[in-house]
Amino acid sequence: MRFYSAKKTALVLGGGAARGLAHLGILKVFRREGIKFDLVIGSSIGALFAAVWALELDLEEVEKRALQVTARDILDITISRMGLCKGNKLEYLITSTLQSKKFEDIKMPLFISTTDVEAGNSIIHTSGNLTQVIKASCSIAGVFNPVRIDGHLLVDGGITNNIPVLAAKRYGATHVVAADVGYCVRKSGINNMLNVIIQAIQIMGDRLNTYETKDADIVLRPELHEINQTEFDKAREIIRKGEEVAKRYVGRIKRLTGKGMLKRGMGLLWE
Repeated sequence: MRFYSAKKTALVLGGGAARGLAHLGILKVFRREGIKFDLVIGSSIGALFAAVWALELDLEEVEKRALQVTARDILDITISRMGLCKGNKLEYLITSTLQSKKFEDIKMPLFISTTDVEAGNSIIHTSGNLTQVIKASCSIAGVFNPVRIDGHLLVDGGITNNIPVLAAKRYGATHVVAADVGYCVRKSGINNMLNVIIQAIQIMGDRLNTYETKDADIVLRPELHEINQTEFDKAREIIRKGEEVAKRYVGRIKRLTGKGMLKRGMGLLWE
């Protein structure tokens, strides 16, 4: 007896600030190879690129924009009780990257992870003001002012769901391809208190990513080594590293995302 597979494959894009530009390189390879997914979910900068994919935007244009971005284009220092930056520059960057598109413009199911800093839980968004939701997901706690949406005080989705594999499965994914751009865990040069604190955060984040991706079928980890989360000036290299890792997995991902026929009987099962 033959029947069509009911599998649904999700693309999950994790957080990582500047390191997250590797997602763009990964998406470029997927687009060239004609790889399709049934849903996409992202957190922090991964939320931005999840929206880029779901909107089917021109990746070459997005890349041109990314290569011009510096930390100054994102950080707008302010005097505030809630964060060091207002977030207006971040909002403009998101709006311009997405060409002012809305949730209503997306071409496939899109899910975005944020963290309710008052309730202490993750929220997954499928509607609302797309720019504001992504801004909330990218708003690193203490760095950017939180974003108030529907009564929730929201910050970086990466706090509770940096690589939301389990969330993708809750929303119907039977298979998951996850992109883990990692943290900058340094191998040397830890010689002052600030270095120790930053390194501790990197180690915790790296361990969390490992835990969150254990249920993914395929995990893409670009070789970014000690490129840190603020080095937007290395965008070209980071994007290239994303392309390199995606190329290595193209065959496996095509087999995973294929909607081939399955056959039962005589111990046979193939796709």
